[in-house]
Amino acid sequence: MGILDYVQRNLRRICLAVVLVYSAVYAFAFVGLHFKEHPYHAASRWMLDTFPDKVRIVGPHWDDRLPTGVPEHRRFPSVFNHEGRENELPLYEPDTKAKVDEVLRRVSDSDYVVFGTPRIADSLPRIPDEYPATVAFLRLLWGEKLGFKLIRTFKNRPTFLGFSFNDDLADESFSVYDHPKVTIFENVERLSAEELRRRVSEAETFGTLPTMDEMLLMDEGGWVGKAASPLDKRIIPLVCAFFFVQVIAFGFWGTFVKRFSRLRDKGLGFSPLLGILFAAAISWAVAALKIAPITQVSTYIVVGALFFSALVEVIASRETRGLVGESLRRHGLRVQAAFLMGVLVVLVVWMADPQFLALSQQIDGSYLQYFIRNETIPPVDILYPAEKMQGFYFDRYVLGWFLKGVGVDGAFAVQLCMLALGGVVGAAVYSLAANLIEKRPAASMVSAVLIIPFVIGTLVLRESREALPGTPVEELSPDQKRLVTWLSKSVRGAPVAVDACLDTLSSGLPRAAGLPAYQRISQQDASANGKPESLCGIQDASMLFDSMMKHGASVYVLSASAAATPARASAAASALESRPDLFAKIYDRDGMMVFAPAFSSLYRLGTSS
Repeated sequence: MGILDYVQRNLRRICLAVVLVYSAVYAFAFVGLHFKEHPYHAASRWMLDTFPDKVRIVGPHWDDRLPTGVPEHRRFPSVFNHEGRENELPLYEPDTKAKVDEVLRRVSDSDYVVFGTPRIADSLPRIPDEYPATVAFLRLLWGEKLGFKLIRTFKNRPTFLGFSFNDDLADESFSVYDHPKVTIFENVERLSAEELRRRVSEAETFGTLPTMDEMLLMDEGGWVGKAASPLDKRIIPLVCAFFFVQVIAFGFWGTFVKRFSRLRDKGLGFSPLLGILFAAAISWAVAALKIAPITQVSTYIVVGALFFSALVEVIASRETRGLVGESLRRHGLRVQAAFLMGVLVVLVVWMADPQFLALSQQIDGSYLQYFIRNETIPPVDILYPAEKMQGFYFDRYVLGWFLKGVGVDGAFAVQLCMLALGGVVGAAVYSLAANLIEKRPAASMVSAVLIIPFVIGTLVLRESREALPGTPVEELSPDQKRLVTWLSKSVRGAPVAVDACLDTLSSGLPRAAGLPAYQRISQQDASANGKPESLCGIQDASMLFDSMMKHGASVYVLSASAAATPARASAAASALESRPDLFAKIYDRDGMMVFAPAFSSLYRLGTSS
């Protein structure tokens, strides 16, 4: 007790002493940097001692070039080929095809790539939409996937009395000038520029690559790629989804609890379901009125505004605080238990029949991905993009809106949807039982029995909906999967993709990437015979261009390998390539080709081979 009393009496002095001691230690550590050899000299000395004569060293432009001269060293930097524009990498230039080709050619011809500071790695990865190819190049380089090995780094970190401070992630104005980090890569595999280009264009196929922070923190020894753990792939998204539901539920319930004052649980059990519907409807209205598109940011703004409204209501109204407190004391734990039981029912069904959730075609695959990516109301019809989707899509929109807020897509998204759906149905079932049965233990028992048929019935009801024809991603060939991945990452939002010469009308690759697609030009766009004409093997580039502009199409997908008549597909590709004023080929691999209008931002990257 004496120690606790002393701490309590002198808490301010102890806090002040801790701050002063820490500040003094760090100050001495930072001043000590200036008594060490500068990283430029240390790195240059090592290169002059290690590298043979005439090796070619390239580095980024608008940055310090290494090696520099080292006093009293027997060799001079002039023994290396490292000066001049030909040895600069113009990484800050816009990502045009010419820029990317030039960078990769110079890298391929080099022996070493040297970054004198982390400026490039600490800036361009922050804007991947502006520098997609350059960011892919940097992540692949640090990930040692381009035939280069990270052999040395040089960095002086503040150190004093055994305490070391890692400031690799500090702002560059704090660290770059007096103790920058030098990073040196060696060309060990001698890959051609064409192979480097292929790898950069297919960066997504290399799996997990270093993030920006991991690149900045990396020392010699290189990148040790770690596969995504179940924690990252499933547990964390589950926790985020649960937290997101709770925030939405509180926002709705706290704002409207007075409207449910006659209910025994004050509407607490209904709040997850009604809150999600209400918040999604607000986002729907905002997009329908052209105020803001449906993005993750706008989703957070809507949910944040609802949550803030609830806080204001609870703080400002004594009546609201009383209703909230009473309901939480009497029903809070029971509602959460019912929510978790609904999730458990879905898990049990899933374990008993793993295909049950995988075959939820209405929200699986293209439809689910499409509504996650879609930003407009009403969206275009995924099967007939020339038309607007009708009102029956609202339930699918809600699921896509929810996943957009959680930040989850891909294979786990449909399973997460079903788990969340089971939870909100379970909570609603308890609320229904609690308001029909006065005694809470009896209401809990009844709801526990009813949750099972209600949740399973909800899942079966979704299964009974008319299924959207589609091809499961698992059934695609490796080349088709590669194209689907490329489309998903490269084509933003929810534009219309023109799907041509693919195996079936209803299961095009763009739709597997969550993009609507059409395969026929309408009669109004067709030739003089007035009949719809297939886009497979079309010979008139101008007519195709006009049709794409009319329907808002952003890309034209051509698959010679999947066409019934490859010769027609080849002729179509030649027809489009002959009109560079209208089209640019932006993807070409294993018979899969993608063309974009020449003015498109996608066109800047040029052909990926």
